[in-house]
Amino acid sequence: MRQTRATWGVRPPIVKELHLKAIQSFILYGVETWYSDLVKLNSKLTQIQRIPLQVIAKNYRTVSTDVLTGCPPLDLVARAKSLKYDLIYRDKQITLNDMILFRDQFDLPYKQFHPPWLLISIPRSLDLDPNKSVPKIFTDGSKLNERVGRGIVCYDENNKESWSSLYRLSDNTSVFIAEATAILFAIKKVCHLTQEIIILTDSRSVLMALEAIKDQTTLINDIQDSLRDHPNILMGWVKAHVGIGGNERADSLEKEATTRSQIDINVKYSKTWLKNSLNKFIVNNWQLRWENSRNARYTFGLFPEVSLDRCYGDFFLNQFLTGHGVFSIHQSKFYGKSDQCNCGLDKGTITHYLFGCPNFGHIRREFFPNNF
Repeated sequence: MRQTRATWGVRPPIVKELHLKAIQSFILYGVETWYSDLVKLNSKLTQIQRIPLQVIAKNYRTVSTDVLTGCPPLDLVARAKSLKYDLIYRDKQITLNDMILFRDQFDLPYKQFHPPWLLISIPRSLDLDPNKSVPKIFTDGSKLNERVGRGIVCYDENNKESWSSLYRLSDNTSVFIAEATAILFAIKKVCHLTQEIIILTDSRSVLMALEAIKDQTTLINDIQDSLRDHPNILMGWVKAHVGIGGNERADSLEKEATTRSQIDINVKYSKTWLKNSLNKFIVNNWQLRWENSRNARYTFGLFPEVSLDRCYGDFFLNQFLTGHGVFSIHQSKFYGKSDQCNCGLDKGTITHYLFGCPNFGHIRREFFPNNF
């Protein structure tokens, strides 16, 4: 890239974002059809990836750049995309993070979405009064200590609690799904009634999903169909934790549900769960590869764990982080120069320059702490 060089140009985080969103997507275009887990193909992808990663890290060509830039190996990304395609579109069994997965275990987006004129208008809190003298149902869901629960409470016209429900959901359930299942349960519980009923939730994300046109899961689609068939059931939003009695009661029920030892309802895996599991698959295999590698052991001592959030792109700093730079010990390996430091006291290693070389004593005293 002409817009960035070793000591000037576009900031490394921006170049990294451009690489992940544009260059990597271009390289992996159609990867679901052409990728196969072969050594030759994986090696070729690694070679292709080194070029943009060197631009991001601004380091020597002999350096392992994926750990410094936070960009996982391209072959692992390709394998994850291929696994996702096999599961969803080819209906194949896959093994992911020691789990055997099938397509029917997932609640995937509903393909036959409703036309815009059949969309549901969701009233907001300004339109619905939580204290209105009609039956009201408050729903809530949350995740505590890796356990998911949902709570539902119903009040009659006199604001007296008529019934309540709490269930613990499978641990793979997201808070969004917990909130949505609580709403669907409430609708099915009162769908036989003809009087006006208000269902109040503090989840804006679920209400926004109910108003969306497409890319809906079967769960959201079931809620839309139920509300469309029962116009007497209204949906509304309330602000959480502001002293509304029904919302606080539902919140206490879902927290109580997470303390149950047994799971009451097993919920299908969501597309978000699959995305997170694929990311975990990439990071775990990347970490295993980094630990077993024989290269860059000095850098491994500084960064024993890989991270997607890391991005080191300083030309001078990376020489100290990798050991590849204008150090006598490094120059001697490639250019046959002397490996001795100019001070003549030791070999020109990084530790010598940082801790012992008298030529840089004034820099240590000025910039480093006294106990360095």
